[in-house]
Amino acid sequence: ENFIFKPGPKPSYNKKALSNIRFSIKACKIIKIKYGLKLKSYLLQPYGILYGHRHYLIAKDTNDKSTSLKYFSLPKIKDFVVTKDYFIRDESINLNKLRKNSFGIYDEKPFNVEIRFKKEVKEIVKEFVFHEDQTVNEHSNGDINIKFKSGGLIEMVWYFFRWGKYIEVLKPRKLKILVDKFKYDWTAIP
Repeated sequence: ENFIFKPGPKPSYNKKALSNIRFSIKACKIIKIKYGLKLKSYLLQPYGILYGHRHYLIAKDTNDKSTSLKYFSLPKIKDFVVTKDYFIRDESINLNKLRKNSFGIYDEKPFNVEIRFKKEVKEIVKEFVFHEDQTVNEHSNGDINIKFKSGGLIEMVWYFFRWGKYIEVLKPRKLKILVDKFKYDWTAIP
């Protein structure tokens, strides 16, 4: 067998750091990183890795009690050290619930989303799962609606505007305004 990844943009990250992150998650080891352009230091309790268009370390910042979890883009992690210290995993943190309430990485209060796709793209729409809790309704005219509840407004805009003239955002109004603002009549669709 031969597996290849599609060409084009993909996240660049230190593979050794990823291996150490995976170890520290499993072993409940506190890690120290330097992050971003200013190389800010963080002492973190790692909980998971979110894979996608960009990959993120999901962790608790030991110095910030106001936020339960933060996301750290793997390419922006410059130094990575697994410390000798352990942490006790907070069992109330459920990464699957976090993922279920998000469209992408933005952790915000979920809202109702309803999108109508025109009949010209319905077969392509059926090839996608936009959100794991989506419901799909096909209309008699061939249009197709998807509904789900999620946060992640900005990532939804980034994704849904690519469907161009074949999409109509019905809910929420804020998403409709943003998608319509950037909608383009593409010659191809996702």
